[in-house]
Amino acid sequence: MDCGFRDPPEIGHQFMKQLTVICATPPNPNPGMATVDLGFAAMARRAGWPLPIRYVQVVGRDEVRRHRTPGIKEAAMAALQHGLDYAVERDPDRLFGDGAVVFWGDFLHQRVYQQRMAEHLVRVGMYDSVEPAVTLMRRLFLMEGCDAAALGRAVLFGSTLLYNRRLDLRDAAYRTALERLLNGAAGTWFRDAISAAAVERVRGWAGSHHLGIDAALLMDAQQQAQLVAGPWAEEARQATDHIGIFLGRVDRKILASYVKFCEDAANRLKRPSRWIPWWPLSTRRSGPVGRLTGGIRGFQCGRLDRPPSLGDLLEMIQRCALVVTDTYHLAVNAWRMGVPAVCIGFSRSEEPFCSSTGQPFAWSDKRHLFYAMYDALSFYVHREELLDRTLRKQRIEHLADCLADPDLSGSIHRSMMQHAQQTESRVAATIDRLIGKAESA
Repeated sequence: MDCGFRDPPEIGHQFMKQLTVICATPPNPNPGMATVDLGFAAMARRAGWPLPIRYVQVVGRDEVRRHRTPGIKEAAMAALQHGLDYAVERDPDRLFGDGAVVFWGDFLHQRVYQQRMAEHLVRVGMYDSVEPAVTLMRRLFLMEGCDAAALGRAVLFGSTLLYNRRLDLRDAAYRTALERLLNGAAGTWFRDAISAAAVERVRGWAGSHHLGIDAALLMDAQQQAQLVAGPWAEEARQATDHIGIFLGRVDRKILASYVKFCEDAANRLKRPSRWIPWWPLSTRRSGPVGRLTGGIRGFQCGRLDRPPSLGDLLEMIQRCALVVTDTYHLAVNAWRMGVPAVCIGFSRSEEPFCSSTGQPFAWSDKRHLFYAMYDALSFYVHREELLDRTLRKQRIEHLADCLADPDLSGSIHRSMMQHAQQTESRVAATIDRLIGKAESA
């Protein structure tokens, strides 16, 4: 199969017709994934690329979701619309045959992601068996079968290989396609240091630079200002200097320990608390918000009559003095806006696959790694710390000491943004070269 031009042009001498951005499809309303995609839109606006940009998902939103409560999910998904329109495309020739392509964010290149996506396609009746669906995933996410010219027009940014195990690399077809893509792409920048090291291993420790950032860090105030904000944001503007709380990954068996930590932290810091419905389905009173409302003195849960928009959620975060969460992209977005975020994590999950910690016996908490990269572990709380009364008290005192010096959290924010700016300049220069912008200047 030929996924490139028959006579590939020299980069920089013939302008590309379009720029294709391949994004992940969220299975449920997911504001974090929305901010990842908006990070590209913000970078494209700043770069001023003079060609159409096509945003693509290889599986459509309606194809990937299985509704248990369609009305609630539809309302929540509609509320999170953010202005980007996605085409659904599964033909490799149409994806890779004309122009530069950017794989943007998420887990797209991990074997476990591709396997799980293939299994889903079988469940919804698009394939009769897993094997051909897995082959399609390799063709779409690893460009298997494409010629070298097509690979040379590809950029990988903000993805991760963190949850790949050595056992995954026994799959010869996956390993061969992944290594060929990593060696042939025009640029590869992964969001974490472990994934960057994995690329270095593939490329023979050649000393090239593959550490990128989480793409949500590329959003900016101008991009955020374009989002629709409604009653939730209006309510948030009336509340300042409070602690924003969202717990979406908590095991119900130890929810009481999380609640006690939030209550004790709020009391120690002498600040009121407010629920951030980061996953809009969490506005239901039967979920964590109901249990938390009864557990924390001075806690407010806000309006529950309608799902918040993405603009509402980001406005709510921006109004906080502090965020406490166990959810990765909520923490990332808080830090991006200069709001210190305490993140509760864990190293092991009982699930066969956990989007926070990966696969059994190769567990790796992406939240811990993000905080470690920016010397922010004083704000990362291990779940085990919440289960011991003495340790919990010591941890809260440590947080109080850290928050007493605004420059401490401020330096973490500045480090992240400096990394984001420097990485963006390298990625934008690579895309400039691919689309011929330098020649047109």
